[in-house]
Amino acid sequence: MEKLEQLIVYAVEEFATEGIQILDARGTYIFCNKAFTSMTGLPLEARLGHNVLEVQPHGAAAKVFKSGLPAYGVVSSSREGVVMVSNASPIREENGEMIGIITIFNDQTSYMKLAQRLKERDTEMTQLKNKLRQLERPSYSFQDLIGEDTRFLECIRQAKRAAESDASVLLTGESGTGKELFAHAIHSHSLRSDKPFIRVNCPAIPSSLLESELFGYEKGAFTGASREKKGKFELAQGGSIFLDEIGDLDFSLQAKLLRTLQEKEVERVGSTRTMALDVRIIAATNQNLQEQIRMKQFRQDLYYRLNVIHLEVPPLRDRKGDIPLLLNHFLKKHTMGAVPCSISREALNLLTGYNWPGNVRELENVTERLLLYREGTVVSGDDVAHVLGVRGDMAVHPAGDIVPLAKLEEQAIKQALERCGPSLEGKRRAAAELGISLSGLYKKLRQYELRDKGN
Repeated sequence: MEKLEQLIVYAVEEFATEGIQILDARGTYIFCNKAFTSMTGLPLEARLGHNVLEVQPHGAAAKVFKSGLPAYGVVSSSREGVVMVSNASPIREENGEMIGIITIFNDQTSYMKLAQRLKERDTEMTQLKNKLRQLERPSYSFQDLIGEDTRFLECIRQAKRAAESDASVLLTGESGTGKELFAHAIHSHSLRSDKPFIRVNCPAIPSSLLESELFGYEKGAFTGASREKKGKFELAQGGSIFLDEIGDLDFSLQAKLLRTLQEKEVERVGSTRTMALDVRIIAATNQNLQEQIRMKQFRQDLYYRLNVIHLEVPPLRDRKGDIPLLLNHFLKKHTMGAVPCSISREALNLLTGYNWPGNVRELENVTERLLLYREGTVVSGDDVAHVLGVRGDMAVHPAGDIVPLAKLEEQAIKQALERCGPSLEGKRRAAAELGISLSGLYKKLRQYELRDKGN
């Protein structure tokens, strides 16, 4: 029995990870283990043989010595940067007489540092979530839709009525007319405005990835799927999803999208489970879906699902009276912090006489360039001619000498390609200058039978 007791004392002294101290009935330290010295940085001589009231009068052991009652959770520090939490308890004979005190303490410094790091990470996560929520919020409202044209105002009126319902909306119109702004405004004006607004640019995502992007996937669904991922529909839960350029959606995916809309549920790639969805659909296209249906490129049943509320955004050439308003807006937007400027009568005539194949997007692009090329505080006709190049000459024609719109558009495309080059990157820049998407440029090249050089 004596050997066992010696073994226990040896184990406590050498191997216990908690600091352990034992005091006699007079409050004198009679035992300290190795963990005590490593935690406190004090030699054994600093405790052994000393009275607790002399060396640690406010510690847990001193509280027990004074009161005869256990003391728990007493915080102390023997050196800078080290925090310890102690528990002390009296040691009593069977008759209740206190014959000693035992103190057990732990170094809480590492736990406190870990807790601080976790708190910092939690703060970072909260900030990231807030940023993500900002990304999922609409950027525009109806106040951002600028115009006084009758057709345009009627489109806004219908959009406001559409916002009051949960029905699917199909926005049609040429590229650059502002369909995305209408989608943002419809969501921000709806009862779902405090929920996510998820945007999907269908042609910007490769067909091979679009299914997993839209519907998500399970871990192990395919090579490289090391974890599960929520799709765009799941991320839009409770809010709205904006499917831009829906006419470019791969035909094979249209069936799965139709099922999602019909059943109001989504199934991840690689899963056999379905999840109920509460998502409002807003789709947009610059293509003639009826023609695509006739050519077996778009599903008719999907078209009917999307086309519950149909809004056609008019092109800029049909509301040229709004050009001065839009110009004024873009001038203010892009001269923030710079010297303000105005538009001369000659410049305005050239701009209002131009055909604007890229619509409002092209007008904003041209406005930015005018601000860069202008001399002084007034944009002149020469500035407009310089920015529009050959197109400036096409803006005004003698009476009776009307150039067909298609011809103007074809010439604009030719000039953009000559300026930017036939490579893929050149086509991207040309599309940006024209105010249309890259896929839209390729369609125009086929439409006008322009030779597609480069990539």
